[in-house]
Amino acid sequence: GFDPSGAEADAVLNAVAQSGAGLAFLALGAPKQERLAARGRVRQPRLGFVSIGAGLDFLAGTQPRAPRLVRRLALEWLWRAGSDPARLAGRYARCAAILPGHAVRALRMRRD
Repeated sequence: GFDPSGAEADAVLNAVAQSGAGLAFLALGAPKQERLAARGRVRQPRLGFVSIGAGLDFLAGTQPRAPRLVRRLALEWLWRAGSDPARLAGRYARCAAILPGHAVRALRMRRD
């Protein structure tokens, strides 16, 4: 229920910045963590953000990792989508649909 564009997000960003932290790890899942990082970059430019997604779940052992071969082929995202398609397939498809636009903007930023 966390809204990365709401007042609660602003309060969290302010609290993290006031704590003296220089880096915040975001484990909200896509696209919430990316939205919060983008908002935080504007509101708290001295604070860095790392989107770690399910990284905390993997460390805690609450989310199983893909088999080693799947990870070596960099296809863990596909394995995860197949293991929980109702929750992840649509999310991954939406993220993949916006990737080309982000890539173009990133290339333009590098060029400029």
